[in-house]
Amino acid sequence: MPTTIQSVRLENTTGSHNKFYEIWIDRESGLYTVMFQYGRIGTSGVGGVKESGLTLASAQAVMADLRYSKQNKGYKKVSETANAAPLKKPLLVVKEGKMEVSSEYLPKKKTKAKKKAKKKKGDDKPPPRRSILV
Repeated sequence: MPTTIQSVRLENTTGSHNKFYEIWIDRESGLYTVMFQYGRIGTSGVGGVKESGLTLASAQAVMADLRYSKQNKGYKKVSETANAAPLKKPLLVVKEGKMEVSSEYLPKKKTKAKKKAKKKKGDDKPPPRRSILV
């Protein structure tokens, strides 16, 4: 059963708007999923999965990106919960006027280790054929 790690509820009541947007992170089997739900205030709304199979830092980055995009459209934070341990370094940093995920939390690039095998004389020849008698 999934466990909710972090959640935030945003509402937009400016002008004729009367809507909400909820974002939360669920953990199951060591992987994290970013979920969302939106609609008119007073209804159950419509929900779905934003991204799944993430690390905690990646899920928090997706959640933060979604949250800030909604706040830029006029949504205001109404409530927030956090059950995850706080990060040691800031998750988001501002570079050249844009908000980015700190490089500390990005997946490490995989490097291919080059195996240096010592070649012996005759290694480039195929193995001798063996006959099978029936």
